[in-house]
Parts: sequence; C-alpha cells; structure tokens
Amino acid sequence: GQAAAVSRLRGVLLEMHQRLEGALSELETNRREVLPLAEEALEIGQAGFRAGRFTYLEIAEAQRAVLEIRQQMIVSAHTSLRLVTEMERLTGQTVYP
Repeated sequence: GQAAAVSRLRGVLLEMHQRLEGALSELETNRREVLPLAEEALEIGQAGFRAGRFTYLEIAEAQRAVLEIRQQMIVSAHTSLRLVTEMERLTGQTVYP
C-alpha cells in the first residue's frame, strides 16, 4: 500500500543522496587537490621540455592527465545535477538551493 510506496521512495532517495554526496566529494577533491597537482606537473614538464630535459611524449602524457581529470570533473558535475533534478522531481521540493 501507501506505506510500502513511501518506504520504497525513501530508499530510492537515500541511495540517490549517497550517490550525490559521492559525486560532489569527488568533484571537490579533483578541484582542490588532484587538478592543481596535475597542472603543476604539466607546468614543470613544459619548463623541462623547453630546457631539453623531457620529451614531447612526456608532455603529451601530462596534458592527457590534466584533460582526463577535467573530463572526470565534468562527469561528476553532470551526475550531481542529474541526481538533484531527479530528487527534486520525486519530492516536488528544492534539494539544493
């Protein structure tokens, strides 16, 4: 009956909230920690390349790493927005203002 439907909805919302928190946490970790380190490594590599200490392939690999991190951040942001939208649709309430 209605109690079972409410219980299922709570379970769905709890799972979605946990996934949302995970996506937001990953996004924040990448933004604050991972991306700055990768960008710093790329800058150091580019300086080393100009000085003849690194190959173009090594620089390309560092660029690829930065791009992959940025791509993952986009995926995390998209996932977060999708989950918020779905939670708001299910509850009829604003989840995150």
